[in-house]
Parts: sequence; structure tokens; C-alpha cells
Amino acid sequence: MDSQHIDFLQSVHSLLLYHRTLGIDGYPAGASPLRFLEAADVPAKTFTALAETSRTRAVPAEESPSELQSATKCDIVDEVSSCTRCILHTKRLLSVAGAGSEQPRLLIVGGWLVGEEGAKIPPECVLGPAEDGMISRMLAAMMLPPEKAFITNVIKCAIPDACQPTTENIHTCFSYLLRQITALDPEIICTMGIVATRALLKNSLPLSQLRGKFYPFAVSDQKSVPVIPTYHPTFLLKNPAFKKATWEDLQSIAKLLKIR
Repeated sequence: MDSQHIDFLQSVHSLLLYHRTLGIDGYPAGASPLRFLEAADVPAKTFTALAETSRTRAVPAEESPSELQSATKCDIVDEVSSCTRCILHTKRLLSVAGAGSEQPRLLIVGGWLVGEEGAKIPPECVLGPAEDGMISRMLAAMMLPPEKAFITNVIKCAIPDACQPTTENIHTCFSYLLRQITALDPEIICTMGIVATRALLKNSLPLSQLRGKFYPFAVSDQKSVPVIPTYHPTFLLKNPAFKKATWEDLQSIAKLLKIR
């Protein structure tokens, strides 16, 4: 065996030992889960690019009310594009209603879209270019078609990184999300990150203690939707070791949706 093969085997051995220290004791079959679990960020198509067949897309501020109903089944796109309910509208780079199916099985909720002042943000962005790409890989790993999901944020404005929303801003914008939940009628809601999780669950525990379990979210007196918190793609891009925990959460979603 030549030195090149020996170096390769040593690298594989080191990687396996590293995974074991993270608590990984097995690997899912198939290429999609493995691609998601890779530590390095792999460029991927955005969620909306994969969802072209569903004829839905993220909604920029210029969309008309008729296109709004196609995307979210409730008329909020033009409302968020001209919303002045809180101070965030003075910093708004783009309005972000969300992207995905008119009849999703899974609703994914993040915090807000961050952009750079003066930089052009693609109108199809919801969580961010790299983050939306990770969502695409998550859905592929779960074997959930992108046309069966919808992505949105608690705060519907894309804002500069230096602009930090307050609890009041979140409370002001939350009514838009409630209307989306009612209109889209998802089977499961996955909150990604502590902002979305606390907004829906009203629970101050750390995300590490909340994730991995389903919680009822009352849509009305007669109906509730299970909510499962997990880590935000932005956090996972910087802390890939937490992808294992997120993968466990995705498997729980797939099991409840009966797609595994």
C-alpha cells in the first residue's frame, strides 16, 4: 500500500474518531443525508430554485396583491412591503413574505433576513442565500419535496446586520405570521433559531433544551399545530457540529409526516 492510500485511510480514521466524539454512531443510507451532514458548506440551489415546479417563489416588495394570494393565500405581501407599524421599516432593505407551497405540509419559520447596507439582495431570499441552500439540502435529506414546504420569518423585513430588532418589533410583526399559519394550514411548524421558537412557544428556556420535542401551538380554539424547534441554518453554518442534533429533529418531522 503506497503512502497516498495510507494518508487517505488515516484521514478517514481521524474523521470517524471526530464524529464519535460528537456522538455520531451511525450514518444514514443515501447521498442526500450525508451531503447535509458534511461539515463543509456545499453550494446548493436555493429553496425557491428547487421549487420552480410548484410555481411559487419568494415575494419582493413589488409584487401585486393577486400574486400575493398565489404565494401565501392571504393578502400580506403588499402590506409588509408598505408596513410602517414599527421603526424597522426605516431600515428595510426588502420585504420578505416567504416562499413555497400554497398547501405546505411543513412550515419553516426563521427570525429575519439580514443583508448588507447598499448590497443587492436576491428577491427570492428568505433566510439568506447560503441558509436557503441548506434548507434545500434538509428537505432533500428528509425526502420531502420542496413543493410541500413553505419558508418564512417572524419579521418580514430584510434589515442590515447592525440593526437589531427588539421584542416590540417582533410582537408588532407577529400578526403577519399568525395569518400565514392560518391560511397555509401546515401539518407541522419547524421553528429555526431562538427568535422564532420564543415567538411561537412563549418559552424562555434555551434552544438546546427546547429542541427535539413537539409542542402544541393553538391556531384556534378547535385546532393546534405541532411545533418542533431546531437550530437556525446561520448557526449551523458556523457550528457544523450541531448538524447531528438538527438531523435528529428533521427525522422526527419526517416520522410524524410519515415520509420515512
